[in-house]
Amino acid sequence: MKCKGAWPDCKNNLVVRLFFCLPKRKLIVTIFNQGSHLSFERYLPDTKRKFVFELEQLMAIVKAYRLRITDDPQAQGVKKLLNSRGYPVTDVRIEHVMRVEGDVTDEIRGPLRQFFCNPIIEKMSAETMLDHDVGPIQEISYKPAWTDPEMSFGIDAFQALGVTGVKWVRLATRYQLIGLTDDQAAAAARRCLYNPDIQTVIPDGVEWPTLIPTGQRGGVQTFEIREMSLEDLRALCKSRRLHVPDEQLVALRQMFRDNLRRFTRDGELEFTIARWSDHCNHGTYKSLRLLKMIQDATYRINHPLVVSAFVDNAGAMRFYDGWVIIFKGESHISPTFAGDPYGGIMTKHGGVIRDIIFMALGGWPFAGTTIMGICDPRMLWSEVPEGAFHPAYVLSESIRGTHNYTNPMGIPMAWSEYLKHPRNVKGFALGHSIGIMPEAKAQKGTAKPGDYVVLIGGPTGLDGIHGATVSSSSATAETSTVDAAHVQIGAPIEERKFMEAIPILRDANCTRAKTDCGAAGLGSACGEMGDDCGGIWYNTAWVPLKCADLLPWQIEMSESQERGVLAVPPAKLPLTLAVLREHEVSADVIGIFTDSGSYQVVHDETLDPQAWLNDPQPVMTGLIVNDLPYALLNDCPLPTIEVRPRIRAMTAFEPPVPRNPQDWVKLVSDHLSHFNIADQSVIAHRYDQTVQGNTVTPYIGGIHENMQDDLAVFAPLRGQPYGCGIANAVNQFYGEVDPKAMGQLVYVEAITRLVAAGFSPADITTCANVYTPTVTDSPENAHDLVELVTGYTQASEELGIPVITGKDSSSGTFWTKDRKQRIDAPLTLDVLAVGRCPDTDQLVLKPFRKSGDKIYLFHPGIKERSLGGSVFLDSFGQRGDKLHSLDLSAVREGWERYHAAVDHREFVSRSAIGPGGLIRRLFEAAVGSGFGCAVEIPYQEDPILWLFGEASGSIMFTTQSDDWWEHDLEGEYTVLGQVKASADIAVLWRGQTLFTASLEELCAGWQKTVKEVLS
Repeated sequence: MKCKGAWPDCKNNLVVRLFFCLPKRKLIVTIFNQGSHLSFERYLPDTKRKFVFELEQLMAIVKAYRLRITDDPQAQGVKKLLNSRGYPVTDVRIEHVMRVEGDVTDEIRGPLRQFFCNPIIEKMSAETMLDHDVGPIQEISYKPAWTDPEMSFGIDAFQALGVTGVKWVRLATRYQLIGLTDDQAAAAARRCLYNPDIQTVIPDGVEWPTLIPTGQRGGVQTFEIREMSLEDLRALCKSRRLHVPDEQLVALRQMFRDNLRRFTRDGELEFTIARWSDHCNHGTYKSLRLLKMIQDATYRINHPLVVSAFVDNAGAMRFYDGWVIIFKGESHISPTFAGDPYGGIMTKHGGVIRDIIFMALGGWPFAGTTIMGICDPRMLWSEVPEGAFHPAYVLSESIRGTHNYTNPMGIPMAWSEYLKHPRNVKGFALGHSIGIMPEAKAQKGTAKPGDYVVLIGGPTGLDGIHGATVSSSSATAETSTVDAAHVQIGAPIEERKFMEAIPILRDANCTRAKTDCGAAGLGSACGEMGDDCGGIWYNTAWVPLKCADLLPWQIEMSESQERGVLAVPPAKLPLTLAVLREHEVSADVIGIFTDSGSYQVVHDETLDPQAWLNDPQPVMTGLIVNDLPYALLNDCPLPTIEVRPRIRAMTAFEPPVPRNPQDWVKLVSDHLSHFNIADQSVIAHRYDQTVQGNTVTPYIGGIHENMQDDLAVFAPLRGQPYGCGIANAVNQFYGEVDPKAMGQLVYVEAITRLVAAGFSPADITTCANVYTPTVTDSPENAHDLVELVTGYTQASEELGIPVITGKDSSSGTFWTKDRKQRIDAPLTLDVLAVGRCPDTDQLVLKPFRKSGDKIYLFHPGIKERSLGGSVFLDSFGQRGDKLHSLDLSAVREGWERYHAAVDHREFVSRSAIGPGGLIRRLFEAAVGSGFGCAVEIPYQEDPILWLFGEASGSIMFTTQSDDWWEHDLEGEYTVLGQVKASADIAVLWRGQTLFTASLEELCAGWQKTVKEVLS
């Protein structure tokens, strides 16, 4: 017998609905009040047909609308954007909405007005101020399952104003698109104004019953995979959006059939697949023996500055006075190009910063980078493959994501670079973080049985599910829809809190080990720490949630950002919790490290955490989510990857030689306007470069603060002259010509940038990040990867400069709808070189110093010059047939001689040659100083090759001395010319002036490219 009932109260707009089932004696109560609802269950007594329950507090939702009363630049920008996309918008009005849910009343509007509305330029109302009759309205909000990044800030603001009872805050933006029909407005919004994978349109008149994200409540699901065929296993994984190679499916079935001899829990399926994913296990590099190749080379170099390599979240290099520099590079491809560019980039920065914070016993980040590879942002919409984002959208959202994460974190930017390549449909997204910590605390810690598992940071939600497996696979036109949950929403202020607390815990010896919750969330963090210790047990019911309900396996595998796990000895727990409270960091004891040899997870809501602390033992009660021995988990099957050389049909290309000075000026101007080397200072100045007060040389400088330097230099120890130099080199063209040579040239370029500035080659180590298309299904792609890694590994060993950290990703393949077209991302290598110097005053700056200084080109070890793979050839749609080639031993010897010459203190400016060639360096040194130059190409040389060739390893420098170089550089130099007072560049060859161009005319196109894209 089932009965339903409802009692409306029209006066208070309240409805109570009851649903009860007498055989089960179960009552479900749902209360509706002004668009909000609350549901809860009660069971009836066994014998009596009556019940008693307490009416819980009703949750109200208060709304506030804000409209600008002065000119609105944002609205003007939206109008311009839509017009450029062909939508006949005549005007745009933008209204912002804040919804607040909790134990609140209309009295909250007073405090709300204080921080939500600026009365000088805005007005606020309880109702919308837009009239639909004027034009269609599109209200954009994050989807109900997502948490607004601004939510925590809103709650903090209310608390600061003395308002309690606020449970949730959501923001939305209402766009009134005047001049469009309803259908046109919907299409314009979907294409240009929001990401439908994580955002949604709220129709006029529709209100969500609650703002709080809601998930799915339930238990543990089991699967009988022991008897499943391979096809059934594939279908199971596809239904759960898991990307799993066949070898792992077979091994997983064997684990439960032959070893465990039981069914498989959903948490065990999810956890094991994530642990075995390429992202977490580096199966591709292990199968191809590349990881061993890199590590063996580093061990053979046996560099005296290396403190930690390949064993922790980051690499560590000895600095001065008992400190080490730590650094790491992390790619974040899938969330950026197959999910949400804004959220993907935010979490790229959040994740790599956490690698520094949770390195060993805790580090302090003092610098970071962002590097992006996209398609041409000027391409037509019709040229964008179905299912991909327009590169202009990726660019603008990526810039916004970096700005909104790194700036609030208070970490200066050491490098930003944006590249274009026609195959960057699933492009390149990389960020580095560089930090410092005491050398005595720089070795990876290990928990001991009996230590507490302490979860710190933000609450856990539905965001970030399956990030580890999605990032290990190709992208398709459907990836961003079906795998949207792998996108995470960053909250930098939450991370900033424990960034400040961790060093205090470190210095107080409060923790034995720590790591962050990155890919696979608690599954990865707790799983790895438990493996090191010998066992772990934790209860997902004790994990704070930001969704109303989550399944136990979702709590375990969620990749919600800004979280970490600490191993805390029992005696240190009170102090640890006190320090975290002082820094407003949420902290919860969720389990204990054991010696069980197993990874054990339960979900038991009946266990009281405070009572459990009186006798902390692993208790396998409630729902068992995971119970797997590490001996089986660590036996991950490696993929079998076929390797076959690629047949390259590369052809030589002879660029047209200008016939007159005007043609030369146009050629140089067009070259400098190439997106990869054009003025990107308009982007760089979105990012703080000096926020911690320890920046010695920012990467954007010069008299107009628009000259890109070759590096950034910081003095991370207060009051000390010690310098840390950070130089980045990245390339996506060279690999199409010769992957092995690419590895050598990019490695050399990064290091040359530091050497040119005055860093000793003996004081440099590196981080290498590789990005490739999928290699498991392409023997040619696999061969290119092997060649690339072999190239930079051999270069590191020959140069004596080791790779001590890095990351690989072989997920750079995009499939269009119905898998009709495969687009492989370009082979990409990024090398970050990090150096130390005893005194930053000894370093050489980039801009020209004064008129009359002599200009030289030092070019050690050049075997053959070439334009192959250059930015210059890309302007003609060409790659050439061979790359610039080097004798690496001669390059190393040349660097040492150059560094010895730097000690003479007679170098007054410098620049390392790389993408864009010599002409770019002459131009940038001139832009940075206001001086011009006159140079002469050697009589017997090709002026195009010398001006535009990317002679990696070479250094352009200026000096006022006349006699020192003969002793130190041993003839491997060319006298180019001299600096002059007039602001122009003159190039001569064989006694004739090829051209003279003013900086003003060269700057016109150079400054225009990126500004036009972003306008």
